[in-house]
Amino acid sequence: MSSYTFILIHSPLVGPYTWRPVANVLQARGHTAIVPKLLDNPHATNPYWQQEVASVIDQLDVQTLQAPVILVAHSGAGVLLPAIRHAINHPISLCIFVDAGRLCRKKLHGWIESKVRLKNNQGQDGRDY
Repeated sequence: MSSYTFILIHSPLVGPYTWRPVANVLQARGHTAIVPKLLDNPHATNPYWQQEVASVIDQLDVQTLQAPVILVAHSGAGVLLPAIRHAINHPISLCIFVDAGRLCRKKLHGWIESKVRLKNNQGQDGRDY
């Protein structure tokens, strides 16, 4: 049986623990499972999505990745997957979207604005929640 390296990306609205049971099963079956934590800083000047992509890359030891590598995104991480794939300096065999959307360029601006509101605990009307 072939062995794969799975990089499991959690939704920005939850933590990496959501992938832990899946990672345990994959590891028990002889695969490598990496579950990086998406990190961002509300006081940073660059957009959240750039911070989160950078945090994934910072947590990977790209030099030791073994092919084939499979990226898996859950929920809101789906929109980050193309940027993560581009940032990883390693061939990616497959991208899997688990209950995750893909983002077209026209919707990117609105998505970023809504994510900023969620991070700041604000609703669409600008009030704090």
